Amino acid sequence: MACVAFGNSTGLPLTLLAVIHSSFSASTELGAVDPTTYLSIYLLFYPVLQWGIGGWLLAPPVEAADSKSHRALSADHLLARYSKPDLTTELASPLNPASPPQPTTVSILPTLLAIFSQAAQPPVLASLLGLLFTVTPVRGLLVDLKNRDDDAYFEWAFDGLDTLGQAAVPINMIILGANLASGLKVPSCLARKTGNLLAEGEGSAATSGEGEASAFASADIFAIVVAKLIILPCVGCASAFLLRPILSIPETVDASFFLVIMIVFCCPTANTMVVMCELSGVNKEAVSGAIFIQYLVAPVILTLSITVCVSIATDF
Repeated sequence: MACVAFGNSTGLPLTLLAVIHSSFSASTELGAVDPTTYLSIYLLFYPVLQWGIGGWLLAPPVEAADSKSHRALSADHLLARYSKPDLTTELASPLNPASPPQPTTVSILPTLLAIFSQAAQPPVLASLLGLLFTVTPVRGLLVDLKNRDDDAYFEWAFDGLDTLGQAAVPINMIILGANLASGLKVPSCLARKTGNLLAEGEGSAATSGEGEASAFASADIFAIVVAKLIILPCVGCASAFLLRPILSIPETVDASFFLVIMIVFCCPTANTMVVMCELSGVNKEAVSGAIFIQYLVAPVILTLSITVCVSIATDF
């Protein structure tokens, strides 16, 4: 779920949008309006969702009492950890075997607190701080909001950060290449059809006698690739068509706006998912392998998806 839901929304979309924008002349809509302007608005909220909901999905599961059980990537374990058992459950004890077991009640507030605790990461805090600056008068200290002649008190700091931000595209592509290079050592785990990759002990799956399949088998990798690179781009295009009559977007900027909406659906799984898996203590090698396979087929599938998205955007 996390691999499919959270895609690469920073490095790859920035590069794709920059290339698409430079490929059109200034007389066209996509060449006149920089699409990365709307991507920046999206990136203010994306880290909150990724580290909040994604961190909740990848939270360390509760260890089962049975030594033969394995650690599953399921949000139900986290719900069980923060759930408050009902007092009626205690009545279903050996002293009263006739009493049927009662389900436990899940409290919403502890679950939300668990999500917020997972979301308290530097990217999320930086995004929230940027939103705080935007809606407060502090923004006027960084940007001249009156006549736009760059004479705000701390305009020099904003200009310096803007200069550093212009290096985001090449730096992100270098990081992406480094992550893909490290992924060359990962696909060996994809050939393991049996054994529990998420078990604490090496022999836990062998002693279980159940022949448990690995968490990320070939069928799982294929499902992730199809869902992330084929189904989700179709969802993005459908979202653009559904939102067009609802949102009042000026015709001079609607092509760039809807292009961003569609492109963020097309990109492979975010590389930060590996970092989130490592912080959560779950199987980061399997997630790295899934990302690696996506980038192997991305030159063909992603190119077709971007071509369709650009064609749809230019027709808007």
